[in-house]
Amino acid sequence: MKKIHSYSDKVWKSITFIGGALLFINVLIIIANIIARRFLNAPILGSTEYVQYLSLLSASLALAQNEWFNGNIKMSLFLEMMSDRLRRIFVIGADLISSAAFCFVSYLLVKQAVNKYIVADVTSTLKLPMWVFAAFLAFGVILLTICLILKMIINATEFFMDNNVDSCMS
Repeated sequence: MKKIHSYSDKVWKSITFIGGALLFINVLIIIANIIARRFLNAPILGSTEYVQYLSLLSASLALAQNEWFNGNIKMSLFLEMMSDRLRRIFVIGADLISSAAFCFVSYLLVKQAVNKYIVADVTSTLKLPMWVFAAFLAFGVILLTICLILKMIINATEFFMDNNVDSCMS
């Protein structure tokens, strides 16, 4: 399990780097647009679409990373009131329900991306294919689903194998 955990840490950190690079590109586009509009009186065509879709890409990549490194606000007070064994069972159950829900959401997002591809839907200004962005959003949610499943497997394995209370990831 430690190998899976270590490998997953590396994967999610790589995804964080990619998301950060996309945000940096976003900032550069915004600054370039401000300068072009102010000094050249010619804003960059489609800069709003670039910023919107790059933000979507970076946010979809951040979903799994945020979950893996426990960046979410949790109901810690509620969980701390439970016994260690009950808390671990509750966390594993929550991981199971979340995994099932996000599997379904992933399916719907992939279906939407395929539909956008079939219809040949494009953006309003730059005429970029919408299916690409829908596919990236689906990819981000699939990564989140994989993350939730991995956390559930690690928590369940540790619960049933060694019952070490301190190793619960959530």
